[in-house]
Amino acid sequence: MEQWKSIPGWEGLYEASDAGRIHSLPRPAVAKQRIYGGKILQGFTHSTGYIGVNLKRIGKKAKTYLVHRLVLATFVGLPLATDQGCHADGVRSNNALSNLRWDSAKNNHADKIVHGTTQRGSRNGTAMLNEALVTAIRTWHEPDSFWAGRLGVKKATVLSARLGKSWKHVKAPPDNRRSNATWP
Repeated sequence: MEQWKSIPGWEGLYEASDAGRIHSLPRPAVAKQRIYGGKILQGFTHSTGYIGVNLKRIGKKAKTYLVHRLVLATFVGLPLATDQGCHADGVRSNNALSNLRWDSAKNNHADKIVHGTTQRGSRNGTAMLNEALVTAIRTWHEPDSFWAGRLGVKKATVLSARLGKSWKHVKAPPDNRRSNATWP
C-alpha cells in the first residue's frame, strides 16, 4: 500500500509517496470560485536526467524540485549540506523510497562507476579522445607531437593520456602490441 506524507515546507499543499510520486492537495483559489490541486503531478525529465516537478504556492512563482530529493526529505529527513540523493540501482527515474538514500558525493560517484552511468571517457561530451585512441597512444611508440598533430589536440592532452593522468579507466594491453585502434 502506497504511503503518503507531507513534504517538509509544503505542508497542506503537497505530499510525496514512498513509491516516488508527488501530488498536490486540494485548496481553494484566491478570488475565484474553484479548487486547485488534488491530483498527482506529472513529472518531467530535468536537464540532469532526473525527474522534476514544479511546486507552487498561490500567488508565487513555481519552483522546480527533483522528485528523489523530495521523497528523501519527506521520509528520511532533510539532507546535510554535503549529502546527495543516491539511487541504489542507478536509474534516475526510479524514485521509490526503497531505491533512495542520502550519501556523500564520493559514495555517489562510486555507485555511478558500478552502474556504468558515470560520464567518463568517450561518454563525456567534452572528450577529445576515445578509449581506442588512448590505447594506441599508450602502446604505439610515436612521439606526443605525432599524436597531437594527427588527432588535432594539444601535446599536453596526449601526454596526460599516455602517462595515465587522464583516462585512468583505460588499461594498456599487457603484451604491448599494436592495437586495432583507428583515428579520424
